[in-house]
Amino acid sequence: MNVFRSKHQGCAAALRYVLGSAAHRKTFVEHNQRGETFLFLDEQGQCPEIERQFFAGELAISDARALIESFFAIKRSLAAAFASGGTWENPAECPQPE
Repeated sequence: MNVFRSKHQGCAAALRYVLGSAAHRKTFVEHNQRGETFLFLDEQGQCPEIERQFFAGELAISDARALIESFFAIKRSLAAAFASGGTWENPAECPQPE
C-alpha cells in the first residue's frame, strides 16, 4: 500500500480535495522537526502528480467550496493533533497504512 507524506497545509488540502477525505489518514505534529506532516493513502500513485500540479499552479479546481472545506478539514486535523499530544487519526473506515 502506497503512503504519501506532505508537510504543506495547502498541498494537503489539495490532496484531500482530489483523493477524498478517507485518503487523509493521519496528521502528525513533529516537535523535534518544527512542523507537521499529513499522511495520505495513495493507492493509485497519484499524489506526486497532484503535488506537482498544486505547486505549479496547474491543479484543476471544479468546486472551490469543496477545496475550501478540505483546507478547513486539514486545519481541524492539525488542531486535533496538537490537542491529543501529537497525532490525529482519521476515523473513516479504510485500511491503515503499513
